[in-house]
Amino acid sequence: MRKKKRGTRVSLSSKPITPSEESAMKARERIMEEERMKVIHVARRVGKFFGGLTIAFGIILLVLSLYMIASGQASLPSEMKSLFVVFLALLGVVNTVSGLLLMGRG
Repeated sequence: MRKKKRGTRVSLSSKPITPSEESAMKARERIMEEERMKVIHVARRVGKFFGGLTIAFGIILLVLSLYMIASGQASLPSEMKSLFVVFLALLGVVNTVSGLLLMGRG
């Protein structure tokens, strides 16, 4: 005598999905994918600019720091202090934006 094979049971949702709901879900998924691609494109384009800006500010701060060390100045003149603080603040802002852009590229 032959044994019958048992099939896998699949439970269906209690409410059947209509073609209009399915097409609406697909349309939402397509719109979300388009939005995601736009964000990635903008992040890549702007990311190059902010990467260069980060390098430039880092080099300027390095040069200012090396100048302070080489000249042996324990305290900075007020003009240099304000310039140093401005570059530090700009570097912080640029680094934050660059980090957000890197997360957006994901």
